[in-house]
Amino acid sequence: MATFQSDINKASALATSLSNSVVPLNQSKKIQTAKLTTLQGNGKSVSLTGKEQALESSFSAALTRDIANIHSVASDFEVMNKELENLFNPIALGGKSK
Repeated sequence: MATFQSDINKASALATSLSNSVVPLNQSKKIQTAKLTTLQGNGKSVSLTGKEQALESSFSAALTRDIANIHSVASDFEVMNKELENLFNPIALGGKSK
């Protein structure tokens, strides 16, 4: 009998691990910038801090989408594997089972 195999457990474990890595990103504390002083570096600091926070947010959103895709694809492969096993099963082809 032909065996088709994808490991939904490994895919789920990977997605869970990635999901756990997103949590600290989403819980990171916002950086406070000095707004009451007039040092030359303050403006640059505020700009860079905003860019860093936007990048972090964008990365977190992309990773969350990838996690959802891993779950979806793993489930689809699981269904496809079962269908292929049924299709290539020797009994279904009129052959003899071992």
